[in-house]
Amino acid sequence: MRIVYGMAAAILLGACSQGPETETRDPAAKAPPAGVATEATRAANAAMAERLPLEDTSDFVDATRGLLAQLKQDTITDSEGNIVWQVSRRDFIEGDSPDTVNPSLWRQERL
Repeated sequence: MRIVYGMAAAILLGACSQGPETETRDPAAKAPPAGVATEATRAANAAMAERLPLEDTSDFVDATRGLLAQLKQDTITDSEGNIVWQVSRRDFIEGDSPDTVNPSLWRQERL
């Protein structure tokens, strides 16, 4: 498992470095609407997905092995009643990652 995390971290760092293939966007150009990936983001995330063993589901099996319990309540609050964690806010994280999200990070959140 540590090897998988180490490899994912190395891949993410490599993806962050700028090389000659990196597209630079004109700062004067209008940004795409929220939730719409630029072509550069779409290409970078697709390239990342090709390098990852996304079809290997053994991590999902490992993530539930030895599980003793899950939260019974949806929210966790602090001593003043403020919500500090809400399980249901992550319900949208299912299936394949959208174009706007790094596929490795999406998979990690699903785990």
